[in-house]
Amino acid sequence: MLRRRALTQASLFGAFTAYWTAISYELVAHHHLSQVGVAVFALVGAGGAAVAPIAGRLGDAGHGVPMRAAAMSLGLVSMLVAGFGAGNLFLLALGGVLLDFAVQSHQVLSQRDIYALRPDARARINSVYMTCVFLGAPSRRQPPDWSSRPGAGPASPSWRAR
Repeated sequence: MLRRRALTQASLFGAFTAYWTAISYELVAHHHLSQVGVAVFALVGAGGAAVAPIAGRLGDAGHGVPMRAAAMSLGLVSMLVAGFGAGNLFLLALGGVLLDFAVQSHQVLSQRDIYALRPDARARINSVYMTCVFLGAPSRRQPPDWSSRPGAGPASPSWRAR
Protein backbone atom coordinates (compact mmCIF):
# COMPACT_ATOMS: atom_id res chain seq x y z
CA MET A 1 0.00 0.00 0.00
CA LEU A 2 2.82 2.41 0.84
CA ARG A 3 4.31 2.04 -2.67
CA ARG A 4 0.95 2.58 -4.38
CA ARG A 5 0.15 5.67 -2.34
CA ALA A 6 3.63 7.12 -2.91
CA LEU A 7 3.52 6.46 -6.67
CA THR A 8 0.07 7.93 -7.17
CA GLN A 9 0.91 10.99 -5.04
CA ALA A 10 4.20 11.41 -6.93
CA SER A 11 2.22 11.41 -10.17
CA LEU A 12 -0.18 14.05 -8.92
CA PHE A 13 2.65 16.09 -7.44
CA GLY A 14 4.51 15.82 -10.75
CA ALA A 15 1.48 17.26 -12.55
CA PHE A 16 1.24 19.94 -9.88
CA THR A 17 4.88 21.01 -10.22
CA ALA A 18 4.69 20.93 -14.02
CA TYR A 19 1.57 23.10 -14.02
CA TRP A 20 2.83 25.68 -11.53
CA THR A 21 6.27 25.81 -13.17
CA ALA A 22 4.94 26.37 -16.67
CA ILE A 23 1.93 28.55 -15.89
CA SER A 24 3.96 31.62 -14.98
CA TYR A 25 5.52 31.64 -18.44
CA GLU A 26 2.11 31.17 -20.03
CA LEU A 27 0.62 34.01 -18.00
CA VAL A 28 3.41 36.42 -18.91
CA ALA A 29 3.82 35.49 -22.57
CA HIS A 30 0.21 34.97 -23.64
CA HIS A 31 -1.89 36.79 -21.07
CA HIS A 32 0.54 39.69 -20.52
CA LEU A 33 0.38 39.55 -16.73
CA SER A 34 2.98 41.32 -14.66
CA GLN A 35 4.82 39.62 -11.81
CA VAL A 36 2.16 40.93 -9.45
CA GLY A 37 -0.53 39.44 -11.69
CA VAL A 38 1.22 36.07 -11.66
CA ALA A 39 1.47 36.27 -7.85
CA VAL A 40 -2.27 37.02 -7.53
CA PHE A 41 -3.01 34.11 -9.88
CA ALA A 42 -0.93 31.82 -7.65
CA LEU A 43 -2.79 33.01 -4.55
CA VAL A 44 -6.09 32.10 -6.19
CA GLY A 45 -4.72 28.63 -6.84
CA ALA A 46 -3.70 28.29 -3.20
CA GLY A 47 -7.40 28.11 -2.36
CA GLY A 48 -7.14 24.42 -3.15
CA ALA A 49 -5.67 23.87 0.31
CA ALA A 50 -9.13 24.47 1.77
CA VAL A 51 -10.17 20.95 0.76
CA ALA A 52 -7.71 19.20 3.11
CA PRO A 53 -9.94 19.16 6.23
CA ILE A 54 -12.93 18.03 4.16
CA ALA A 55 -10.92 15.18 2.62
CA GLY A 56 -9.74 14.16 6.08
CA ARG A 57 -13.30 14.01 7.42
CA LEU A 58 -14.46 11.99 4.40
CA GLY A 59 -11.54 9.60 4.88
CA ASP A 60 -12.39 9.19 8.56
CA ALA A 61 -15.98 8.43 7.56
CA GLY A 62 -14.76 5.48 5.46
CA HIS A 63 -14.85 7.08 2.02
CA GLY A 64 -11.11 6.90 1.36
CA VAL A 65 -11.20 4.61 -1.68
CA PRO A 66 -13.79 6.54 -3.71
CA MET A 67 -12.30 9.88 -2.64
CA ARG A 68 -8.80 8.86 -3.77
CA ALA A 69 -10.25 7.78 -7.13
CA ALA A 70 -12.12 11.08 -7.33
CA ALA A 71 -8.90 12.97 -6.54
CA MET A 72 -7.00 11.19 -9.33
CA SER A 73 -9.88 11.84 -11.75
CA LEU A 74 -10.04 15.46 -10.67
CA GLY A 75 -6.33 15.79 -11.40
CA LEU A 76 -6.96 14.60 -14.95
CA VAL A 77 -9.97 16.90 -15.37
CA SER A 78 -7.92 19.85 -14.12
CA MET A 79 -5.29 19.26 -16.79
CA LEU A 80 -7.97 19.00 -19.48
CA VAL A 81 -9.61 22.23 -18.31
CA ALA A 82 -6.28 24.06 -18.27
CA GLY A 83 -5.17 22.55 -21.57
CA PHE A 84 -8.33 23.32 -23.50
CA GLY A 85 -8.78 26.65 -21.74
CA ALA A 86 -5.23 27.94 -22.24
CA GLY A 87 -6.55 31.07 -23.93
CA ASN A 88 -8.89 31.87 -21.05
CA LEU A 89 -7.50 33.17 -17.76
CA PHE A 90 -10.55 31.97 -15.80
CA LEU A 91 -10.19 28.41 -17.12
CA LEU A 92 -6.47 28.39 -16.34
CA ALA A 93 -7.26 29.47 -12.77
CA LEU A 94 -10.03 26.88 -12.51
CA GLY A 95 -7.61 24.20 -13.69
CA GLY A 96 -5.10 25.27 -11.04
CA VAL A 97 -7.66 25.24 -8.24
CA LEU A 98 -8.98 21.82 -9.29
CA LEU A 99 -5.43 20.46 -9.44
CA ASP A 100 -4.75 21.82 -5.95
CA PHE A 101 -7.96 20.18 -4.72
CA ALA A 102 -6.82 16.87 -6.21
CA VAL A 103 -3.29 16.99 -4.82
CA GLN A 104 -4.34 18.12 -1.34
CA SER A 105 -7.16 15.62 -0.93
CA HIS A 106 -5.11 12.68 -2.23
CA GLN A 107 -2.24 13.64 0.06
CA VAL A 108 -4.45 13.75 3.15
CA LEU A 109 -6.20 10.48 2.29
CA SER A 110 -2.93 8.70 1.49
CA GLN A 111 -1.27 9.80 4.70
CA ARG A 112 -4.31 8.68 6.64
CA ASP A 113 -3.94 5.21 5.12
CA ILE A 114 -0.21 4.87 5.60
CA TYR A 115 -0.36 6.09 9.19
CA ALA A 116 -2.72 3.20 9.93
CA LEU A 117 -0.13 0.64 8.74
CA ARG A 118 1.95 0.84 11.91
CA PRO A 119 0.98 3.60 14.33
CA ASP A 120 4.22 3.06 16.24
CA ALA A 121 6.30 3.82 13.11
CA ARG A 122 4.45 6.84 11.70
CA ALA A 123 7.53 9.04 11.44
CA ARG A 124 9.55 6.43 9.55
CA ILE A 125 6.66 5.53 7.25
CA ASN A 126 5.94 9.17 6.52
CA SER A 127 9.64 9.77 5.80
CA VAL A 128 9.67 6.96 3.24
CA TYR A 129 6.40 8.16 1.73
CA MET A 130 7.41 11.82 1.40
CA THR A 131 10.87 10.93 0.08
CA CYS A 132 9.29 8.79 -2.64
CA VAL A 133 6.82 11.56 -3.50
CA PHE A 134 9.50 14.24 -3.77
CA LEU A 135 11.95 12.05 -5.67
CA GLY A 136 9.28 10.60 -7.94
CA ALA A 137 7.54 13.84 -8.88
CA PRO A 138 10.29 15.28 -11.10
CA SER A 139 10.40 12.06 -13.10
CA ARG A 140 6.71 12.53 -13.91
CA ARG A 141 7.09 15.93 -15.56
CA GLN A 142 9.18 17.73 -18.13
CA PRO A 143 10.35 21.33 -18.02
CA PRO A 144 8.48 23.89 -20.11
CA ASP A 145 9.53 23.91 -23.76
CA TRP A 146 10.84 27.45 -24.16
CA SER A 147 12.55 26.67 -27.45
CA SER A 148 9.25 26.27 -29.30
CA ARG A 149 8.07 29.78 -28.44
CA PRO A 150 10.26 32.67 -29.45
CA GLY A 151 10.53 35.24 -26.71
CA ALA A 152 9.38 32.85 -23.99
CA GLY A 153 11.41 31.76 -21.01
CA PRO A 154 13.23 33.32 -18.10
CA ALA A 155 15.80 35.13 -20.26
CA SER A 156 13.22 36.80 -22.50
CA PRO A 157 12.34 40.49 -22.28
CA SER A 158 8.73 39.59 -21.46
CA TRP A 159 9.85 37.92 -18.23
CA ARG A 160 11.77 40.91 -16.86
CA ALA A 161 10.18 42.95 -14.10
CA ARG A 162 7.81 45.60 -15.38
